[in-house]
Amino acid sequence: MPDGPADGERGRGSATGLRRWIPLALAAGLAALVGFFPRSGSTTSSGSIRLLIEGTGKVRSEYWLRWRWRTYMGVAFPQAQRADGLDQLHQFAQLKRTPDAQRILAVARYASGRDDWREALVRLRDTLPKRTLCDVDEELATWNAALGDATLAAGECQRSARFLRSLEIGWYRHVALAALFDRCGQKAEAERHRRIALRPTDRLGGLVVGSMLVALVGSALLLVTTVVLIVRQRSGRPVSMLAPLPEVAARVLTYAGASYFGGLALLRLVVPYVANPILQASPTDQWAISLRAVVNAGTALLSLLAPCLLLVVRGRGIGLTGTDLGLGHPRLLRHVLMGLGGYAVGLPLVVLAVALSARVFEPTTSRVNPAALDFALASGPMPRGLLIVLGCIIAPFAEEFVFRGILLRALQPVHGLAGAAVLSSLLFALLHPQLPMGFLSIFLLGMIFSALYGLSGSLWPSIIAHAINNSMVFAYIALYLGS
Repeated sequence: MPDGPADGERGRGSATGLRRWIPLALAAGLAALVGFFPRSGSTTSSGSIRLLIEGTGKVRSEYWLRWRWRTYMGVAFPQAQRADGLDQLHQFAQLKRTPDAQRILAVARYASGRDDWREALVRLRDTLPKRTLCDVDEELATWNAALGDATLAAGECQRSARFLRSLEIGWYRHVALAALFDRCGQKAEAERHRRIALRPTDRLGGLVVGSMLVALVGSALLLVTTVVLIVRQRSGRPVSMLAPLPEVAARVLTYAGASYFGGLALLRLVVPYVANPILQASPTDQWAISLRAVVNAGTALLSLLAPCLLLVVRGRGIGLTGTDLGLGHPRLLRHVLMGLGGYAVGLPLVVLAVALSARVFEPTTSRVNPAALDFALASGPMPRGLLIVLGCIIAPFAEEFVFRGILLRALQPVHGLAGAAVLSSLLFALLHPQLPMGFLSIFLLGMIFSALYGLSGSLWPSIIAHAINNSMVFAYIALYLGS
């Protein structure tokens, strides 16, 4: 019989190991519980933005088909009268009850060839209670000049154009300006705005085709990688570049992970009470989005403070280094190529997971990631730039450092690399807000990032793949909304 610990010693070791995971499990559960409950108004806001995104995408696609058909076929596009996108925008306007929501609904109806676009604008009287009736009537006259059949007086075209340019209604502004300049006889200017309105859909089509090609390449890479790993395993060569850490190092990492989740739960409780008064005092929505991005970035960085201090203080004494956690000197070309390859391999799996989840869960029952929601609302370079820094630089680094660099390595000595990857990916998915619909796709992403870490021995490929994934999400949102 092989040598090994006696049954009593094995039992005592298992009980000790179980007790060691209690602080980590409690802290992670508390962080997930705090994050699960939405802040005041966030559910309504998330639902309304989902309606805006989906409704705009459908209306914009119909607008694109109509004008591209006319451009290439020389005849009018047969009217499809798709009402689902307009229905979603109608629900959006009812939820938001703001002037811009009514203006978006009106232009969407006009872009879809409907004659009832004026009905939405009449509701401006209800959404602008502080404005005089004269102001509302003046705006209605401007819209009638832009989209209707009113006679344009001298100078009316430029006055109407200045008003439309002042509105923050995104893609719909260019649709309205194209219609106005058509009526003014300024065909070149009308065509310019129409090209701007059509360009995002052209780019979105290119992005979809490119993603399909990447998914095909990724499928081939997945097959080749699987064969190579099987051959390496059968030949006795190591598959993973991550040797388990000593027990004392795993213990330090366990408490570092517990300190991260405990700090994250505390920050999720405290930060809203400090930040909300500042956000509510913001002069515009765009300033609020920018400040929220700064607050979220600060929260993400502050949540790393406790585990980093613990790793420095306790890790130094046991020889634990950044290289042990995957943060050694990056090999730029190799790690970038592995990150790109990892994203390509994961893309078809994630697409299948999203499609499956969409059939199982109703999309409206799942929350939208707050950063994605803000990105959908952002319209200027400053808020979008801050959100890109948060979503594509800070979040990938922080999450990979915690879930792969700390948590996976802490779990590996007990559960092996595969078991640690499964457990850390489960927690990675549970701590994201896009539940339940987003659980499966986020879990698969966690497994892909774990595989990249195991195959390379470095966190940099998984950080790069994570950043690419978040960048693609932002790109789809921007193009889908027509920004």
